[in-house]
Amino acid sequence: MQNKWAHVLTTWPDGTEDPDEIAAKLDQANQYLDKLVYDAGLLTIPRRLNEHLAQLSVGQALDFAAAFEDEMPKAEQRADLLSYLERIRCWFRAWWIAPTAEF
Repeated sequence: MQNKWAHVLTTWPDGTEDPDEIAAKLDQANQYLDKLVYDAGLLTIPRRLNEHLAQLSVGQALDFAAAFEDEMPKAEQRADLLSYLERIRCWFRAWWIAPTAEF
């Protein structure tokens, strides 16, 4: 994560660039920030997901987007994270993702 943050800092424009170069640098910095947010979610969300699941009654659904969109605002990232968590679900209490679930 430190490396990704260092990339953000090195790509951040210093204000001396022309507008096109600033836009390109901000786009690149945003890509690094997206990766940083996803990696942070990999570290924090699995434990919190287990805590949420432990509090649910049998048959009760968890709205994953509502629970974690403050940490991972992009739906595509949440979908990727859920796919990853499904592959390692041995770490989690019994759960099932509805095929029509919104991430």
